[in-house]
Amino acid sequence: MVSLLLMALPWVYEARACVVCIPYPTKTHADVLFESDTIVMAREDPADPFSFAITQTLKGTTNDQSVGLLLDSKTRQSLRLNKQDAVLLYRRHAEADWGRLGYADSEYQKVISTLLERADRWRAKGGSQERLEFFSRLLTSSHPTIREQAYLEVGRAPYALIRQIAGAVQREELRRILADRRRTEWRVAEWRRLYILMLGNSIHLDDRLYIRNRFGEAARLGLS
Repeated sequence: MVSLLLMALPWVYEARACVVCIPYPTKTHADVLFESDTIVMAREDPADPFSFAITQTLKGTTNDQSVGLLLDSKTRQSLRLNKQDAVLLYRRHAEADWGRLGYADSEYQKVISTLLERADRWRAKGGSQERLEFFSRLLTSSHPTIREQAYLEVGRAPYALIRQIAGAVQREELRRILADRRRTEWRVAEWRRLYILMLGNSIHLDDRLYIRNRFGEAARLGLS
């Protein structure tokens, strides 16, 4: 029995560790786009398999014909099946190494173009409000990357601003997510905080009572 318990300990530790091993992003794609000197789109280099070749420069200038990053098999297959897709790469300054921002299909490429077009205006005084309103409209997007970036942007906004866009997501959708206890991955766990704030600002009394009851239930069960 003791031997079995000792054998199980590493598994228990690993199971607990996996919950916290994935850090919650502190920077959004928009942050990286605005802070980097160079942004490009890249696909597989025909002359060098599993390597990137720049196909379009979205910001800054570069003389690089190839990029010293490995193109993984899954992304390579996706690019082969979708000729209009690309991978977004960035370089913070001329001496820095290239970094990979993410996969971009045609829909996400449109969002990236919009972000770059509005970068100067959003970084100016008062631009944060317009930036928040833009991403709040994407909270219900069916595109997973767009929706995730919208949640990251809105979720870190000051509470006073969140109150102003609390109605951006339908109350039925907010309650559906909050009631789904089967999903515990970090994205949903963090987004629930935003959902609670948004639903708590509802003009409907039953929504406020719903939040109050959920807090009471969590307190009784000792949940965080």
